[in-house]
Amino acid sequence: MSRSPHDLPSVPARVLGSALGGVLAVLANAPAIVPSRQPLHERGETRDAVWAVHTPWPESDVEVLAAAGETPVLARTSRAMGLPSPWPDFSGLALRFPDDAALLFASTGTGRRTRRLLALRTPDAVDPLTTLLPLHTRLGRVELGAQVDGRTVRVLTSLEGGPWVDRATVRLGERADVVVRFNPLHPPHGLAWSGFWAAARGPAYALARRITPGAE
Repeated sequence: MSRSPHDLPSVPARVLGSALGGVLAVLANAPAIVPSRQPLHERGETRDAVWAVHTPWPESDVEVLAAAGETPVLARTSRAMGLPSPWPDFSGLALRFPDDAALLFASTGTGRRTRRLLALRTPDAVDPLTTLLPLHTRLGRVELGAQVDGRTVRVLTSLEGGPWVDRATVRLGERADVVVRFNPLHPPHGLAWSGFWAAARGPAYALARRITPGAE
């Protein structure tokens, strides 16, 4: 089926989408440049973690939020540019589920406008983070946010720019001796990127592959 002109991103949207895709790919994957058996790079670390849903959202058809329960995941926290303390940097959080689906978060604000703007963070100020752009569900557009408190991360949703709803927690465990790639093009089942984000697919995935050679 051919797409209508309204589904095709404009030239400015393609440019901006490509830029955002590159930023998220770096935030999620840059720490994997370091071989897994070397000391962790200052830009980030990968840990075993548990995704625990406490406020199910079955009507959304988002598989990872539909029912209460726990799922093992991999989590990577990162600083995009690896600047030394006390310099601020862009913070990132990436989650990879057992089926290789991924959610990527970057440091932003939480207001209706600021949640879509990248924000610098000092090393001791990680959150808040959001998915930066909304994803599509059967109910409409949804943004996901993350609030970090030590080794616990609260995951929230905002439907159509509405109030944030606390849905799940991620419990960060021990460091994982693995090098993995977090694919920004493969969100969990029930979530889909818009045509705007589709403009970033090629550049973002190509960049993720270049900066994570040999990753799983």
